[in-house]
Amino acid sequence: MTRDSESCPCGGHELRAVAEVGDWIHGIPGSPSVREWAARSATWTEGRCEVPREELRSRIKAAGGIACEYALEACASASGMPYLVNGVHRWAIANELKIMKVPVRMIYDTQDAASAWAL
Repeated sequence: MTRDSESCPCGGHELRAVAEVGDWIHGIPGSPSVREWAARSATWTEGRCEVPREELRSRIKAAGGIACEYALEACASASGMPYLVNGVHRWAIANELKIMKVPVRMIYDTQDAASAWAL
């Protein structure tokens, strides 16, 4: 994974292809991809998303995409492996609406998560 992604017009995020984000790991290393996680029926269980699915879809569609203040949050390990920390529901709707790019607040770790927690 490279750090030379397209900058967001707001200057505070990176713009990433929805298809690329779908291939990232959801949560922590060893978890399924964002695409696999979003396809699970439990993803849309009441209480797992702050906004009901149809309302979220309407908001994103009306805005023409995900607004910067609702950017997805992701982390890239020192080895370059990206994983989505927050935003799987927004990603799923963007994917469904065939939106090409989404804003991502990316944090680049200096060490891998597994070694960071090693005793």
